[in-house]
Amino acid sequence: MSDEKLLTYRDYEPDDEGREQILRHLHFRAHGMRAPRVPPRVRTNVVETVLTEELKLGLNCSEIQYAAQIARFYRVRSAAPRFLALLAKRENSANDFIASFAAISAIADLGEAPQLARAEQYYASLLRQSTLETFADAAIECFFDLPESVTPKQLADALKKRSEALKDRPDPASQDARRTLESQLLGTVPITAEARQAKNKILAQTDAESRATSLAEAYIGVDDPGGVEWRIWGSYALREELVKSGETVVVKGVQMAMGKIPASGDAEAITNMKAAAARALVYFGGQLTAEQRDWLAPEVAPPLPLEG
Repeated sequence: MSDEKLLTYRDYEPDDEGREQILRHLHFRAHGMRAPRVPPRVRTNVVETVLTEELKLGLNCSEIQYAAQIARFYRVRSAAPRFLALLAKRENSANDFIASFAAISAIADLGEAPQLARAEQYYASLLRQSTLETFADAAIECFFDLPESVTPKQLADALKKRSEALKDRPDPASQDARRTLESQLLGTVPITAEARQAKNKILAQTDAESRATSLAEAYIGVDDPGGVEWRIWGSYALREELVKSGETVVVKGVQMAMGKIPASGDAEAITNMKAAAARALVYFGGQLTAEQRDWLAPEVAPPLPLEG
């Protein structure tokens, strides 16, 4: 397979088509289908315009989640105030709470200090809700995106308090929920806290090329400490690195990470890593060697934007 068949991030869609692609993703209705990946080659100003027009009260849970994906992938910082405006204490269902956590994650990733402070306060208020067990997974996932000022103890204490409140309820649903909370306290919370530490360690690297290499390793799966969907976070972080350090640095980072793909082991996992790495390299403007062209693995479905 030839790398000429893949496009770089600079091979933009015409603005009208790019706008339609973003709108289709934002308002996608699953109907049992897998959600599409974020359109990868739309001009950022087009994305920003669509989010300015569409990101408002009245969106459903899925639309807010898709909007967060779009804003985080394209690094649309101007969207942070609009996500903040969605935190209006109107949660009436588990989906409403999940949508609020998606908005908080977007603010944590893209917002400025005052916006982030308000999002942290809102996160704390959500942890105090009497139905926390119905959206605890989303609360834990959101924790990964928040700064260290939101501590693992803060999250764990909230889950423990809710678990204790369910202890004396006789109905099976309450007891199932309590057991799930206890499992999250023992496993998911500490693993996610460790994952956040690993993320922050990568982002704290001062050498841009080393940082880009670590991000590429996370994206392609060479380094995956677990706890979160590292490849999705890696796609956001590599786009941020593209903004901060430029194409040359990111391409070099991906090339360095490609050299760390294991030569032996799980054949399917290695094939997937190679395919992700090769597609990411082309996406960022790099050139594949003759050997790496065979890594593109057309039979591997590209689930993420950088594999477009």
